[in-house]
Amino acid sequence: LNYMANFLDMYVGFMFEFTQQKTQFALDVKYACQEILNRYYSIQVAQRKLPQDPWWIDKISSIDQNCDQFLDGKVDIQWDRDFSDHS
Repeated sequence: LNYMANFLDMYVGFMFEFTQQKTQFALDVKYACQEILNRYYSIQVAQRKLPQDPWWIDKISSIDQNCDQFLDGKVDIQWDRDFSDHS
């Protein structure tokens, strides 16, 4: 019985640490997305150019939104694959 209690304590500790790492990773990715978007739009404004956004801006925005959903505890994250038939 003591063995099971120790095992459960270790498991809970591991899962907490794993969740903390995933949360930190999502925050880091979200920050990187915001930096990329800010940099892109800052350059466009500075050059007084506002052309149609390139395709990768939508991808960066989608990653940012998925990070928000993950951080809000939502598990139904969507990702569109452009270059593959796999789902």
